[in-house]
Amino acid sequence: MSNLGISRSDHAHITFVTSPPSAFFPFPSKFEAWWLQNTTAIEIIKFIWNLPLPGSPLFRVVNHNKIMPKVLKRYTRERKDSIPVKIKMIQSQLCNVLENISSSNLLLEKSLRKELDSLLEQEELFWAQRSKQHWLALGDSNTPSVPF
Repeated sequence: MSNLGISRSDHAHITFVTSPPSAFFPFPSKFEAWWLQNTTAIEIIKFIWNLPLPGSPLFRVVNHNKIMPKVLKRYTRERKDSIPVKIKMIQSQLCNVLENISSSNLLLEKSLRKELDSLLEQEELFWAQRSKQHWLALGDSNTPSVPF
């Protein structure tokens, strides 16, 4: 219950609110392009789409689409293997392998380089998506506005 101030007359409005105000406004889910290159995220997507849900096909699609962003957002927040940390770890492993060059280390070097390339691609995709989001939100500040 709240009381609005008296503005012009000697009567004050009383407002009854039946539900408490919500302090949390969830942001809409945004697609992260790096999910398509991350094997764990792809497995999560496959698992969610294979969940048996009751109802019509359209109802199942809608429910899968409601579940998907929540699970992927939680995975993104809780994952311990962040891309920059993994990149540094693989780079240090690669330096160790290159210091001790031998025929047995060639396969290890090749697999480390392949994994490093994949991680660098994911990081590039992440930052490309972020820069595009900022550019769309803020515009091109280097371009002067010309009145027509």
